[in-house]
Amino acid sequence: MGAAADCESIGLGLLRQPVNSITTLAFIAASLWVITRRPDRRWVAMAVMATGIGSFLFHGPMPSGAEWAHDVSLAWLLL
Repeated sequence: MGAAADCESIGLGLLRQPVNSITTLAFIAASLWVITRRPDRRWVAMAVMATGIGSFLFHGPMPSGAEWAHDVSLAWLLL
């Protein structure tokens, strides 16, 4: 295991932080729930979906630019 970050050690596999990356999928599920139940809140569902995708990329495969996607999508959701 590598260095600890975000309370989970960074590993070497496809999902560098497996627990963090898998739990971020709940954001995607939540966004689908919002869009089907409250289509008038489409912008909220889009922000939640973006946060889930950005977080999955940051905690999962960690490609270049993933930290930016994580932080910007989370800021958008909070706004």
